Amino acid sequence: MMNKPSIFLNLLDDFLNNYLPCSVGVSPNTAISYKYAFRILIEFMYSVKGIPADKIIFDNLDYNTLLEFFSWIEKDRGCSIATKNQRLSAILSFSAYAQNRDLAAASIFRTSVKNSNEKRTNETSCCFYYPRSFYLTSIT
Repeated sequence: MMNKPSIFLNLLDDFLNNYLPCSVGVSPNTAISYKYAFRILIEFMYSVKGIPADKIIFDNLDYNTLLEFFSWIEKDRGCSIATKNQRLSAILSFSAYAQNRDLAAASIFRTSVKNSNEKRTNETSCCFYYPRSFYLTSIT
């Protein structure tokens, strides 16, 4: 017998597959990046918290869990602060979407995400275009 998807998964599916590409019109690369951010969050919830994807509810995604998640992607997965901030941006965008669709379920989640502060990186990356190729340089 197949489990019924949670409200979280239903809203996430609609956000990633309908809202972002159709209503917002994000680029395919942005959509892929957002999907990956949630794939990593779901992996964290399963491997660290022991909660399978179909059992994730918004109440599971409180402030402390999100702090653990962001710490986990930095320390255990070796992601940069910029990558962590990109994941935060994807989750923040989804939290606004979810709160507008199901206020009761997503309000604690939204508040938790909004309180997860973005870290500043020490570097600024600039991309310079030259006619034959692209060069990425870091300016410190």
